[in-house]
Amino acid sequence: TYKLIGLLCSVEQLAEKKRVSASCFFEDEFHLFLLWISQIWLYTENLLPGWVLFVFIVGVFLFVSFLVFLYWLNTKYILTSQRVQIETGIIAKKTIGIALDNIQNLKSEISFWGRIFNFGTIIIEPAGLETKIVFANIPNPKKRILEIRKAIP
Repeated sequence: TYKLIGLLCSVEQLAEKKRVSASCFFEDEFHLFLLWISQIWLYTENLLPGWVLFVFIVGVFLFVSFLVFLYWLNTKYILTSQRVQIETGIIAKKTIGIALDNIQNLKSEISFWGRIFNFGTIIIEPAGLETKIVFANIPNPKKRILEIRKAIP
């Protein structure tokens, strides 16, 4: 076998370029996904026109985007005078809350794109518990942290 830039393939597999197994490629999910798509493309190029695979990939992308949008639409971050809570769920609802008296630490994480478009993540850590409340991808996180700090007695 040859080890070539993270690839582990036998000589036969390298010689037969159309039939490379998944064990030859990186073990992370993204590269395996790309391998899966390329194998579908290679094996169906004589059976299906290329536009069918393109429509399938676009359809999967749109479906996943729609699910992410639904999750975002059904997530509520609530700050009252007594507590901070998050309500999530599309079909079943889940609520996690922390009393303002129990908040020990507030953190914010803002990525490169978050700095450009003014969004980020707030992590609220309660005293004595390992559970954290994460407000993910909210607009203006610095302003929201100041609002929470003002509400803490």
